[in-house]
Amino acid sequence: MSDAIPRGVIVSIQGYHYKTMTELAKDAINAGCVAIRTDKRLCLSDEEKVPIIGLKKLQVEDVKITAYITPTPEAVQEVEPWSDLIAIDYRASNPDLQRVSKYCREHSLKVVADIETFDDFANIRDRGYYYTYVATTLSVFKLLFRPNLRLVEKIAQEEKRIIAEGNYTSRKDVRAAFEYGAHAVCIGSAIANVYKLTKKYTSIPMGAM
Repeated sequence: MSDAIPRGVIVSIQGYHYKTMTELAKDAINAGCVAIRTDKRLCLSDEEKVPIIGLKKLQVEDVKITAYITPTPEAVQEVEPWSDLIAIDYRASNPDLQRVSKYCREHSLKVVADIETFDDFANIRDRGYYYTYVATTLSVFKLLFRPNLRLVEKIAQEEKRIIAEGNYTSRKDVRAAFEYGAHAVCIGSAIANVYKLTKKYTSIPMGAM
């Protein structure tokens, strides 16, 4: 199987029980997703296999930053054995960015560079940091309730290997991301977070009895 990500929809499944995550991944694959983004090793057969984007979330002391995603070579080494590609925090605020980029280049790893802003993209572009795809994953910190389609469109003018991610909850937004030049669109809690999906319906006012 190629570790290149085909054009299409990626599903992000994280934080669930090990067995449940594998079952969710199989459902997503059977429904036609082109890759899985996850923080756990999955038990998939060769027939079920799609590219796996692995990651490790690390908490940091800076209260302005929620977490770094696989920010160091040491974190990469933990994810590397079971991943086809590795999602890495490529924000300029990652103090280990140069070191982790160098490690991935030297080991010829496939990297999904997670960014927050266009300045982050310009930073990795201008400094020649190593990556395979760039993803707008961390743009959720700027726009909490809607996807940053403008960011996708702006990056796509320079980079065709772009994954749109962050608050994609509707068919309209996914379609727009592809129209703006995204190679793939990653869907996360919109379909995989049982709590949010349930809350969407249990929060509906029931009226007087």
